[in-house]
Amino acid sequence: MLEGANALVDDEWAWEVVISATGDPGAVKSVQAETGSTSSKGIEVSGDVNTNNVTLTVSKSVIGPDVSTYRYIIVVGSQDGFGPGKWRDVDAQAKTWRLGGGADPSAEDGQDYDPNILDVMLDSSASTSESQSAMLGDFSVSQLRYATLTGIEIPDVTQQIYGIKVLQTTSSGAILEWSTTQPEASLIACQSANGTQHAFNETELSPSSIQALTHSVLVSGLDAGTSYTCEVSVLSDSEIVATVAFETGITVDSTPPEILNVQASILDDGRVKFSWYTSEITTEKVHIFQNEDSTEPYLELNGDEVAAKKSHEISTNETMPAGQWWYLVLVSDPSGNDNQSSLSSFTVDENTANDNDDSNQNEEQSNDQEEKTPKNQDDVSDDTKGLSELVSDPMAQVLLLLVALGVIVALLRSRKHGLDYSSPDGFSEIDALFDDNIDDENVSNDVGNESESNP
Repeated sequence: MLEGANALVDDEWAWEVVISATGDPGAVKSVQAETGSTSSKGIEVSGDVNTNNVTLTVSKSVIGPDVSTYRYIIVVGSQDGFGPGKWRDVDAQAKTWRLGGGADPSAEDGQDYDPNILDVMLDSSASTSESQSAMLGDFSVSQLRYATLTGIEIPDVTQQIYGIKVLQTTSSGAILEWSTTQPEASLIACQSANGTQHAFNETELSPSSIQALTHSVLVSGLDAGTSYTCEVSVLSDSEIVATVAFETGITVDSTPPEILNVQASILDDGRVKFSWYTSEITTEKVHIFQNEDSTEPYLELNGDEVAAKKSHEISTNETMPAGQWWYLVLVSDPSGNDNQSSLSSFTVDENTANDNDDSNQNEEQSNDQEEKTPKNQDDVSDDTKGLSELVSDPMAQVLLLLVALGVIVALLRSRKHGLDYSSPDGFSEIDALFDDNIDDENVSNDVGNESESNP
């Protein structure tokens, strides 16, 4: 766990995101296990002294969308602004600014092994108190072992519809958005103030969103300047309903959206990315053709099925084969006005098309080679690399040159004086060159004098 809790998380419950909150705003943060990054965004904390309730509101952008499938470990302790991780220490005996009932730090390494946790949220079974006591008490100061904790799993959440809203209206329809607790297609029934009814099926309007928890559809064919009430229900239970009201516009939009700055870019991995802008929010679709005069697309890329944004980007999932290709961008605005770009082309080089396959093949060969290569061969390679780097270093080259000059001078002197290398005294002149205890000035003077006497 984070600093100050003095407990470990069971391996089966290893966390991906942790939320830390105290009464001090500066200590409210989230930590991502994968990157280690911290942030205070998307977290709101409030407390009520009258009810003794602490409320944490965390955005799905912080913890992810599938909150009902997660496991949770929720612990509570006493806050100390000067304590480790803002936790108040729990020692064997209560002291000033410290709680009692735990254990003192280890005499061996000075670390605290008893948890600073006062309470753990567990399920409501009869053995809850026993389980909590057993978990928090399962530490050992003598064995330098922390307590290991588990938590709770949220039961399956029943299907619900919530957060329904109108994103945009036109003279003939509206874009609706809502969320469900379980992925499921919905039915939409809209009724005007004068009793006219319209029925829509999400499966037909936006097939891709039925597998998601956030849904958006365009209900169209409505009358201009008319008030509507729409009910959204799930296919499995018509009793689960959410309602939204809106009024369609009075100005009829018959102008197709403009498509601007269409580009096709070849990515490093051989895939192709298409990008463009539109003058208003639109749907997204790209058709890729093998020939300039083809009528049937070789590949069809589908982005947003419901108009959602003005800046668009779609990429192929696989590497495109080498050659010249043609493509069209097709869009539609919320009023149903369609438009398409002029036919454009892009070229995938032979090398680009093969790079990805070659990369995968080389990676497999590399993995096979690593398995066949003895470990000591890696050590030899590392040593060789280290030696080459050392030799190429300018400072190392200067030092090697000085050593070489010193050896040459010493050899010249030894030849002149006929030193006996079998005797320890025979190395006295060379030793002087590298003896840190000998005065540098004297050594340099001796070398200089000898050099003058040499022919």
